[in-house]
Amino acid sequence: MVARKFFVRHGDSSFHVDCDTEDGLEVLRFQIFSLTMVPPDEQKIVVEDDDRLLSDESDLASISNKLRLLSVRGNSEATTSSEKSDVEMVKSDEELARVLQISLLLQRITQVEIDLIMNLVLLQNKLDIIRLVVNISTVL
Repeated sequence: MVARKFFVRHGDSSFHVDCDTEDGLEVLRFQIFSLTMVPPDEQKIVVEDDDRLLSDESDLASISNKLRLLSVRGNSEATTSSEKSDVEMVKSDEELARVLQISLLLQRITQVEIDLIMNLVLLQNKLDIIRLVVNISTVL
């Protein structure tokens, strides 16, 4: 059991949350919900020191105690401008990750295509040599 005190910033408010890190992120989300009324499934929690988005695999014992809560609402409720910019930042990071994945996939496909073309060129050269040998042998 590792008890931690997290400092959670949400909009213009700040909260102190005491949490047992062995309970995991789900319990921390419900504790934050009890303070902010942002439902756990609408929470994006970012570590302020490195702007890393917390996930269920995150080790709560090893992260900074300064957190920022982003409220990602499915409806058109009003959000503060800082929340909107934070949400846009997370979305742009996710889009960048998708673009990088596609780029890596295209590089891999391109390398496979290059290898196939090189093999075809080698086969064509071998066929040309065989044809030349056959032509020479028929002349002799």
